[in-house]
Amino acid sequence: MEDKPASPRKFSRNHSARDRALAWLFAITYPQAPLFTENQNTKFLHGAADSGFGFLKNDWTATTADPLPLFSLLVRSLYAFAPVPAAHGIFIVLTALYAHSLIGLCKAMFQNRWEANRGAIYLLWTLLFLAHHTRLETYLIEGFAFQYVLGHYLQPCVAGVFILASIKSHLDNRSATAISLLIPPLLIHPGAYALSTLLLAFSYVFLPSGQRASNVALFAFSIFMCCALVLLAYYLSEFRLRNTNESIQAITILSNERIPHHTQTARWLDGKAAIKMLVIFLAGLSVIHQDGRIRGVFLVMTCFTLFSSIALHLFPNTAAAFATPWRISVILLPLSAMILLSRLSLALPDHPGRQVILSTAVFLGIGYAAYSGVTETYSRYRHYETALAMPMIRFVQANADPGQLYLLPPKTMSLERFRLETGVPILVNWKTHPYRADEVLEWRERIAAAEGFFKAMSALTVENAFPGQGRPGGHPTGSSVRRNVPATCASPDNFPGTW
Repeated sequence: MEDKPASPRKFSRNHSARDRALAWLFAITYPQAPLFTENQNTKFLHGAADSGFGFLKNDWTATTADPLPLFSLLVRSLYAFAPVPAAHGIFIVLTALYAHSLIGLCKAMFQNRWEANRGAIYLLWTLLFLAHHTRLETYLIEGFAFQYVLGHYLQPCVAGVFILASIKSHLDNRSATAISLLIPPLLIHPGAYALSTLLLAFSYVFLPSGQRASNVALFAFSIFMCCALVLLAYYLSEFRLRNTNESIQAITILSNERIPHHTQTARWLDGKAAIKMLVIFLAGLSVIHQDGRIRGVFLVMTCFTLFSSIALHLFPNTAAAFATPWRISVILLPLSAMILLSRLSLALPDHPGRQVILSTAVFLGIGYAAYSGVTETYSRYRHYETALAMPMIRFVQANADPGQLYLLPPKTMSLERFRLETGVPILVNWKTHPYRADEVLEWRERIAAAEGFFKAMSALTVENAFPGQGRPGGHPTGSSVRRNVPATCASPDNFPGTW
């Protein structure tokens, strides 16, 4: 008696369990950086200070207007109610959602073709691992202008995973869910995702897709727009957004000095960008004959990204470039890459003789990618802990005092972690900057003063570096800085660490 074929529902349950398991494996082995790496030193500062960590409430930068209030609330909760390393667990959960959403998008786009070629989905998972756990990520996954969704540690931009989950829900004809999923990235990182989420929300509701938007979808859209208006009111009030000389000067400082790698097309329009554009173009050709939902969403994102990039390259505008309209490429690139990898997976013939070869390739591919991810994580931790700054940071951590204010070289990357490692305020650093116009100008003055001190450290006193600045307003007096700066700054040879 012949065995009965498994029902489609059973296959669906098995496939869902497989996808969830592989998504967790993807997330656990994806390379992670240690806590207090790069952008975390900026994005965690307000939340850590608000939680009462160390003496950061006395840090000038921590008292400036908060550009990411919801993320700061998350960080504050993390410091208050959980061990801070729980940030790694949150990142793993979001990374698993990222992988599951990308695979779900591919399955929704090509639907029945996966059932006709069941080995292809395993090959797609393998390619997903390889594209993210190796150096291919730089060429295929990361967006233009050194921007990305994951980035190897918890930070506000990781909220972009909800946008991919939103597009997946849109393809599944769940528009209300799709619009609702756009709210977290809008609120968590509006600077990065306001344009992206607004474009997608409008395209879900107003682009023709064969059927009219439901009342529930329209209600979700109304909630989304209310959130956008609340954010706008917050920024108008908190950041005093005005078209004044002070605002223009602040934007110019940030755009041309602090983040030109994000804002100036000449800095990122290179060979890597050309490869990324080719990936988007080929994916665009692939979706032309696809379902109208994915075609409409893809074309909206592509046209906006490419036209804004070309326009600002030909006609530079500092204020417009500061908004980084090409940021939507962080969603467009992984989507484009996965479309092409799906085509590649499905193009391979499915016949019994290739099962052993396919199984071996999948095992070796995922195994190699997982090994690469784990070793990269180990390498990042080792590099962090053996940095020359760590002995000095551990010394300060063990000798922290409420009255201390440290003057550090503002552009030394290994000292970016100083505040979050020690809980001790510093005068200023280059990485962590404010956004409100008057605060940006003061930040730039502090940077210039700190740089002036260290450039002439052997000849100038702190009093000469900061003429006439006293305690009021958070400015340190020369004697207080001299008293609280350990020998590292005054005489590196006599203190742990060498600069």
